[in-house]
Amino acid sequence: MLELDNVSTGYDDVQVLWDVSLRVEVGELVSLLGNNGAGKTTTLGAIMGILPLFGGDVRFRGESITEVSVQDRSGLGLTIAPEDDAVFPDMTVKGNLRVSAYGVDKEERRRRLERVYDLFPRLQERTGQYADTLSGGERQMLNIGSALMRDPDMLLIDEPSLGLAPMLADDILSEIENISNQGMTVLLVEQNVNKALSISDRAYVMEKGQIRLEGRAKDLMNDEKVRESYLGI
Repeated sequence: MLELDNVSTGYDDVQVLWDVSLRVEVGELVSLLGNNGAGKTTTLGAIMGILPLFGGDVRFRGESITEVSVQDRSGLGLTIAPEDDAVFPDMTVKGNLRVSAYGVDKEERRRRLERVYDLFPRLQERTGQYADTLSGGERQMLNIGSALMRDPDMLLIDEPSLGLAPMLADDILSEIENISNQGMTVLLVEQNVNKALSISDRAYVMEKGQIRLEGRAKDLMNDEKVRESYLGI
């Protein structure tokens, strides 16, 4: 579904990625792992068109989207739940979710809302509560739920467990696994390596702006040399 072919990019004249190639097939949950500064979030920026490419190509469903705008990429079915949550703090949970489906007819919006509430019952419990009163874990649920309200074919999720207590982090990642099990294609950027590998089909390991390793998640998790050299576990 998604393919990066020798993608290089960065910020202004500072290059961060060098010849990054990866793929995500329909229905897969693929993790992109690595330490802080490895280039994971930059890779998502390149996929969404937030950063211009210095070289290479991004393809979605077999077609190049390198020249497609950020807004139009979302229209193609590619959506991101960013690391810095995109919720509106002075709106209710329901208001945040509804505005994410702006322009959608009432019945379809209701269907999407029910789906999000089924995935995140806590959000339904907090439906009339303002977003700035939610806990960190609840805000992250709302962040992902808002992305799902756009009814994407593929969801990019950036560091969903960042700053959360271990139990909450596990809950969020388990919900992402549930989303994947329902058929959503997911590319997950995550620092909780053990949990990310346990829910993923495949994984890529980044280091200093390059892909250093790739393989089935179970194989990476069980390879002692890989764990010590690249994953720090």
